[in-house]
Amino acid sequence: LSQLSSARKRIQIDQVLEAINSAFFHLQGTFHFMSLFLGLIDTQAQTLEYVNAGHPAVLLIRDRQSIPLCADVPILGVIPSLECALGKVALLEQDLLVCFTDGLSEALNPQGQMLGINAIANSVIPQATSPLDDLLDLLKSLYHQHSQHRHFDDDMSILLLRIGRMFQRAGGSFF
Repeated sequence: LSQLSSARKRIQIDQVLEAINSAFFHLQGTFHFMSLFLGLIDTQAQTLEYVNAGHPAVLLIRDRQSIPLCADVPILGVIPSLECALGKVALLEQDLLVCFTDGLSEALNPQGQMLGINAIANSVIPQATSPLDDLLDLLKSLYHQHSQHRHFDDDMSILLLRIGRMFQRAGGSFF
């Protein structure tokens, strides 16, 4: 993870991902794996460069549309070496990134149906300009309505990020 050690050196997310994958793959005695969405916002270029290793798609909400930033690399720790397919997307002021773990997208209702990313996107899109706290409450409510308060059996993390006016610090980017 030496890629993260120097603020003067541009982080190469494919190399960071490869280092994490190698560490998981070479753990002795047990089978360890993980999914991961890793992104880097470049405030100068106003872009998000990302790689998605088996993680639920991050949703980019823009102009009442949802753009999924999908998985394009296997989960980490399963194979010894990865060939990373980096994604890159331009960011605009007021874009909303909706990041979540599979505890939300794969939540089951009593009939055994998963919530899914389409339901998440369809709930967020009409409210995309709302305060982030309200969007978080909306997603928690969506989970509870769908699962009908069934026993919680998976981890769930949610990260909401609204893009504002980007700026530069002297000598580098702010992220």
